[in-house]
Amino acid sequence: MYHTPLGDRVLRPAEAQLFAESLRTLGDYLSDMELTMGAGVFDDLQRNQQIAVLHAVGRALLCPAEPAPVLTAAVEAGVWCVYQNVRDMIEVELDDAAGLMPGETWRQLILAACREAGVGGDLPAEDCRDKLEWDYPVDCLEARVLWDYDWQLEDSIDLSPDASRRLKDELGIADDYFVAVPPDPPDAEAERLLEAMNELADAVRLASPGEGCE
Repeated sequence: MYHTPLGDRVLRPAEAQLFAESLRTLGDYLSDMELTMGAGVFDDLQRNQQIAVLHAVGRALLCPAEPAPVLTAAVEAGVWCVYQNVRDMIEVELDDAAGLMPGETWRQLILAACREAGVGGDLPAEDCRDKLEWDYPVDCLEARVLWDYDWQLEDSIDLSPDASRRLKDELGIADDYFVAVPPDPPDAEAERLLEAMNELADAVRLASPGEGCE
């Protein structure tokens, strides 16, 4: 489970399919390198820490029996990275003029998740090739999981103690939100977590919910 603005929950099937597809892509990247996603609080982590964070948020959002993690800057940035990767994959897909990517398109997955969630407003057509038009549906899906973007305020920890305290009080940010350090597992454990994360993502992608949650 995960603490979302809609309550403690896991993702619904189409939401989960999109999330798992993106998580699996990030897992492939992590097999070779650290990730750089544009979120400093996540990008500054070591590779093994990034794996631990994504494994934790993957289980929280895809496994009903998983206890909800404490929401820290690293955890919420990790969730954002999964949705940011969806945005990146849309750009890759739109650049794939020959249509060589197998399976459902990212655009189809996004629209299915939006229809399931009852996202209103003008959704782009499946064949829309304007990348900016796809920001709105992804933003809507992301907002069903993330409360806000407090994790982007990491520089506030460098303010004076009084200024930092006032900012945290105004925004309702816990004292350890920014400074909580994600686990840094040894290499062998990190590889096990990465394999487990990929297996979980694959199970969801193959419409086998619950598998990989042991």
